[in-house]
Parts: sequence; structure tokens; C-alpha cells
Amino acid sequence: MKVTLVGVKNIEAFETNDGKTVDGVKLFIAYSDENTYGNVAESKYIDRKVFNDFGIKLDELVDHIGEVIDCEFNPKQKIVGITV
Repeated sequence: MKVTLVGVKNIEAFETNDGKTVDGVKLFIAYSDENTYGNVAESKYIDRKVFNDFGIKLDELVDHIGEVIDCEFNPKQKIVGITV
């Protein structure tokens, strides 16, 4: 799915109150939708281990802010692949 990369947030590892570790990347994306006037804008969290498997470095992704990239989603609408 073609999306516009609006922003990227690096989430440094931290522990939640229930003992889980959060470490990953949050993407802010926008895309057109036939049921929406304008664009849909949302954020998507990607676990660090999953992001690292994409083969793209964070700095490289940041260089593409404002551009259209291709995101692959699984049935649960989680990002499982990125092509710039």
C-alpha cells in the first residue's frame, strides 16, 4: 500500500508498569481512503526486532519523510514490510 511518510519516532527501550519492554519505531503515515474526505492519518508502532528485519536503517527512513513509500500490512493491519 502506498502511503506518505509524515514522521518517524524512535522509541528507546523502556519497561512498562506490567514489566513488558517496549522498544521500537513509530511511523506516522497518511493515505487516501475512498470513505474519507482528504487523507487518513495514523501512527503505526513497529517492534525493534521486526523493524530491523526490514533491512532499512532508521536514518535512511527519516530521509524519506514527506515521500511516498510502500508499506506491506498483515491482516491485523500491522506493518510487516517497508520499501522506499
